Amino acid sequence: MKKICFCAGILIGAVSALFAAGSQGGGSSSAPAKPQGPQDPWGKYNPEITVISAKNIEETRFEAGDTIDNNPWIAKNKKDLGITIKWAWTAPNINDQFIQKQTASIAAGNLQDIMIVNAQQLDMLAQSDLIWDLTDIYEAYASPQHKQMMNIDPDQANIAKINGRLMAMPFLGSTSDTSVLWLREDWRVKLGLPEPKTIQDVLTIAEAFATKDPDGNGKNDTSGLMLSKDLFTARAGRMGEFIECFHAHPDGWVRDGSGQLGYGAVQPQVKTALAALADLYKKGYIDQDFGVLDNDRSIERILSGKAGMFFGYFALPLQVRDLETTQPGAKFVPYPLPSADSTPAKKLVNNPVITFYVVNKKFAHPEALIKMLNINYRQSYGADAEMYPYSQSQPNGYSYWQHNLVHTGYPNKNLDAHLAIKNALSSGDTGKLDAEQLRYYNHIKRYLENDKSDALNWGYERIFGPDKSVYSVMDYYVKNKLIVLNGFYGAPTESMSAYESSLKSMRDEVFTKIVMGASPIDAFDTFVRDWKRQGGDAITKEVNEWAKKR
Repeated sequence: MKKICFCAGILIGAVSALFAAGSQGGGSSSAPAKPQGPQDPWGKYNPEITVISAKNIEETRFEAGDTIDNNPWIAKNKKDLGITIKWAWTAPNINDQFIQKQTASIAAGNLQDIMIVNAQQLDMLAQSDLIWDLTDIYEAYASPQHKQMMNIDPDQANIAKINGRLMAMPFLGSTSDTSVLWLREDWRVKLGLPEPKTIQDVLTIAEAFATKDPDGNGKNDTSGLMLSKDLFTARAGRMGEFIECFHAHPDGWVRDGSGQLGYGAVQPQVKTALAALADLYKKGYIDQDFGVLDNDRSIERILSGKAGMFFGYFALPLQVRDLETTQPGAKFVPYPLPSADSTPAKKLVNNPVITFYVVNKKFAHPEALIKMLNINYRQSYGADAEMYPYSQSQPNGYSYWQHNLVHTGYPNKNLDAHLAIKNALSSGDTGKLDAEQLRYYNHIKRYLENDKSDALNWGYERIFGPDKSVYSVMDYYVKNKLIVLNGFYGAPTESMSAYESSLKSMRDEVFTKIVMGASPIDAFDTFVRDWKRQGGDAITKEVNEWAKKR
């Protein structure tokens, strides 16, 4: 699911209207007794119950005969739990129509029994006492596997808590799916260059890649360090990660020595990093047109063999899976973020929980949400998972997992897949692999046996493979505690809604101009003053006020 945002004013008005209209969920308003100790996590309702909800169906496809009302997940919940699911309405995506419809439903007082909400809606509904406190219900009904998943990364579960009480079930994600430094290893070895462990190594490699003809065509037409115009979100060519090598996190919030949250883009280390990039650009080691280089053109440069080093997305090999065809002999290797000094660089990640499931307080069976999540975990993850037609895999373009009312992620799923595949390749025993892991394993095994008939063989080997793969880097990050969570993960504050977009645009423009030499390095100091004056100080105040309440 993608990030969803709401205007505070709209929600305040909506909840006020809700009090006037009254909640119109489909379930009974009689409150169940507080569960006394553990309950049956798989208990089937007799008589059966009906759950009314709303559904986004973005990119969801169905096999012949299946619909949003009739598919394996609908049948599974009815057969195993005695739950019939009915949709109050559907919308084609989570970012536009669904948001508008859900906001309108709240304003009209039409809360569904189980609702998909974002952080701001969660806070408003909880403060208005319109949703169930799930703390005791979760403890009583969650299956052991469900609890195990929630405990993998407790910070994610805590986001769903308000004043220490579990007010929602979070849509879990992974903090170990993040960016790396990508390198043409064949070029590095050919030129006798060091592995990129420090920023000085990066500078050395950038110079050599730009001036020593690593592709052997007799021209200096390869970039030393590729950058993209999308400084913090590019698939390939991110500036933000270069800055993180200097121990600043320019696209997030981190606690300072006093315990206060501060915005990373205005920290003094950023100026040092920008000066280093400006020097590389001046010398011609960075693409001179990076200010207009978008994702598509960046991918083209990789596939054409002109980009030798850049910071980029963890799943990039799937986008450049044809590299070995377009550039025979190319070896594409990920490395952890190098450091500007003796302290290892850390990678900031956003908390992946941006979506929640809540239960209308007038619905008499709040435990139904927990039971459906138990089924979701059992069918989707682990040794007993059934890849088709339940799991997160998407064969033939059919997004089976999206058909369920409630579905959620498996923290560190990809990292665990790498470790399991690595063990299986070493031992020859695939018996402990689940269906999804086995699929990756088969691709990797074929690649290691020199089968290049399917470009996915190479792509999955570069991501999940046993050595110098993406998840060997992620394993290093996790084991050495080099992942830092963005300190702010709430709904946009009032000042954020008013100023954040323009402040980020100013940041990107100033940083780009400094690197390209259109502005002097001291323009950073002016940027910091302007950022504070034009809303940054107000945002910082609100962010820290929010943090005190968590």
